[in-house]
Amino acid sequence: LLGNNACAGDLNSDGDFQGWYTFGVSSSSKGWKLKYEEELRGGSDWHNLYYNHMDVSINRSLYSWLDAGVNYRQVEEIKGGEWTKENRPHLNWTFKWPIGGWAFTDRNRLEFRDFESGQDKWRYRNRFTAYFPVSFCEGKIKPYFSHEIFVDLHGDGLLCDRSYAGFEWNVVEWLKADASYFWNSSYRDAEWSELHVIQLKCDLMF
Repeated sequence: LLGNNACAGDLNSDGDFQGWYTFGVSSSSKGWKLKYEEELRGGSDWHNLYYNHMDVSINRSLYSWLDAGVNYRQVEEIKGGEWTKENRPHLNWTFKWPIGGWAFTDRNRLEFRDFESGQDKWRYRNRFTAYFPVSFCEGKIKPYFSHEIFVDLHGDGLLCDRSYAGFEWNVVEWLKADASYFWNSSYRDAEWSELHVIQLKCDLMF
């Protein structure tokens, strides 16, 4: 997708434009959902691969207003000019509710970050999403906006803040796509920096 080889360097410089690409395969039955996902990220104005992860999850719809799941994610990322690895099991619970034609979700995530080198850490993430009370193509395309925060649980507090605008597209019964732009503000090396990201997702459902 990215067309170029990965190279070491500062791929998350302030103001960088990036492309993130996610492909997933999932199967659902009787309220249970099993999913496998891979993601690639290109920095330096989309040109260089600096990140990839694989994620396996099992999710259960407990009530009409609550889903819960457990995931395991393996991350590879360039840091300090070299590829590093991280094991990241995480728990997720998502609240869902409609109000006056709108649909809202609030996903909560607790992550344990097991680094190949360095101190292991816990992190909490919260993503709130609002789906507009309009749709296109007979309800197949649904626009949304979303906001997500990342909080370090070891005293560093807020580490990242993201604001999304995008749409979900139920292309056919077995294929779902998601396209969004988001602004990412993250705290590193005692200062805040910004990224502009186009994110494309594709899910095959069986």
